[in-house]
Amino acid sequence: MKHAHLSSRAVVAMVAVSVTLGALTLASSASAATSHFKPVAESPVAVGNDPEAVAYDPNPDSATGHPRIYVANRVDGDVIEIDAVTRALVGKPIVLKHSVGVTNPEPCAITVDAKDDLVLVANCADDSVGVIDGATNNEQLSSPRPVGQNPDAIAWDSVNGLVDVASYIDGTVSQFDPTRNTVATVVKVGDPMTSKPEGIAVDPASRQVFVALQGDDALVVLPLDLSTQVRLTDDLHSPNAVAVDSARGQVYVANYDSSTVTVFGATSGSELAGSPVTVGTNPNALAVDPGTGILYVADFNTGASMIDETSLLVVATVGNQKGAGKPAGVTVDPTDHTAFFANQATANVTALQQTESPTITSGNPVAGTVGDAYRFEFTATGIPMPTDFSLAGRLPAGLTFAGGVISGTPTESGDFVITLTVSNGVDPVATAQYTLHIDAVAPPTTTPTTPPTKPGGHLPTVAG
Repeated sequence: MKHAHLSSRAVVAMVAVSVTLGALTLASSASAATSHFKPVAESPVAVGNDPEAVAYDPNPDSATGHPRIYVANRVDGDVIEIDAVTRALVGKPIVLKHSVGVTNPEPCAITVDAKDDLVLVANCADDSVGVIDGATNNEQLSSPRPVGQNPDAIAWDSVNGLVDVASYIDGTVSQFDPTRNTVATVVKVGDPMTSKPEGIAVDPASRQVFVALQGDDALVVLPLDLSTQVRLTDDLHSPNAVAVDSARGQVYVANYDSSTVTVFGATSGSELAGSPVTVGTNPNALAVDPGTGILYVADFNTGASMIDETSLLVVATVGNQKGAGKPAGVTVDPTDHTAFFANQATANVTALQQTESPTITSGNPVAGTVGDAYRFEFTATGIPMPTDFSLAGRLPAGLTFAGGVISGTPTESGDFVITLTVSNGVDPVATAQYTLHIDAVAPPTTTPTTPPTKPGGHLPTVAG
């Protein structure tokens, strides 16, 4: 469980209630398109007691061929697999191993090594990291491996092939090598009595590790080898989750006490204009969809907030029915732009999918000439990608329209006014009016010639 307050680490009591996320539609500030965030029909999915963390695995399940969502249930001491496409449970719960004297390892954080298809679980009660083979869903025989005290945040370092683990009680960050089953490096990132590392993220682009210290109101920035440390403190208030968008070079920190998200430049370490962003009550988990530029925020006591990464504005909020839910974790499937929330209070996972109305991105069709082969393709964006293109108005004889493409050989010239409509099942449709110009056939070009002089055209001159 996320440590919402330093004075209390009690697990939130679960209630067997299903939460229905409300949908909200809005005009995105980033474009003329309209974004929608709606719960998918198959959610919520009941997963077990106290689902505290969730992670996306792009590797296909051997039986379904679909990517997976893994959920760590702290009270049950197991990990659940969900089909990311059908949102159905897959197989049986993976009951985690534990050390001698511990009856439940209490899995409280989870991440995925996509390259090796490994699911890595931080066990709060067991002070260990468990390693699950994603191909078989079996925990490795050498697992779990001891790390720091109460490891409650975990991130995958794809550059070095290591697991970075933040431990809440002893104030350390450990680097665990799952292939060698060894702890490579351990560093202190704060006072064990007060600092309380609560969130961690790795940025392969800037080659840095970011650790949120809840007790110190600080974000520690380290290189991948953990050799040095820099502290950032601007607008941080009980920070307990970190996320990075490597492509945009932005770092996001959830502030539980101030109900805000602070945004830093990954390389500069400076707080960005527009930060902090006010979100719902008690944000405690973050996930980025880099394809759409949306940051998903799990607001523990109110539901979810969606932030546009460009404008740093909250573009949508979704509440929990009757205040239930208590989302403790969130992850994103970037292939179909769906966010999965692990809800502590309702013991389930809800899926929230982003869709976006189409935007036409092509300009006016290029001009053509009678008798010359012609082709012009219209383009558009949206979520899902638009596939329905229709055209109103008359095309010049010889040209046809199909699948967003005008093609053929025109046989008449002139200016032809046409209207394009593009749809993808998300309102509103996009329309644009164009004028297609076709030139007439140019007359053949001739070069004037001087007629040759005929023999005998002049009488010879006779001397004398």
